[in-house]
Amino acid sequence: MTDIEMLLAKDQMREKIYLYSRCMDRCDNDLCDEIFTVDSSMDYPPDYQGNARGFCQWAENTHRKYYDYTSHQYTDCIIRFKSDTEAVSETYGIINLFGCPGALGAKPGKRKILTIHARYIDRWTKCEDGQWRICERHLCNEQNNLYDAGYYAGSYNTRRDKEDLVYKFFG
Repeated sequence: MTDIEMLLAKDQMREKIYLYSRCMDRCDNDLCDEIFTVDSSMDYPPDYQGNARGFCQWAENTHRKYYDYTSHQYTDCIIRFKSDTEAVSETYGIINLFGCPGALGAKPGKRKILTIHARYIDRWTKCEDGQWRICERHLCNEQNNLYDAGYYAGSYNTRRDKEDLVYKFFG
């Protein structure tokens, strides 16, 4: 693999890591197939162990039940190649989950915010279509903070479906 091929592969992988934010925040499970292999394994202790498609459905159900809004951001990402078709990565993430009124132990009419600091340890494979996808993911949950929300103004110009503005721009 040439240096240029490695740079292009890393860019593709990082974009899929960022696309995972959209998958989670817009509840767009169709993106799951762009990010993960069909036979991928997911380890999100203690809540979920299984394949990525099942995880995305579980996460959507959980997000819709307990949270009005979610915001996943990913920062530091280190990628190393094991071969021309296999790579590993470590990605740091900060996830903010804004609870529905009364959810997560909040008093009636009040909200809680759950902030998670985590790392994703991923194993990647280059698929037959030339795309890099995650075939194994482990969540390393560093810290959770649950606190009372102060002022909550609500969300503007955002939806948790394909009517969100991003789909009008990106198609």
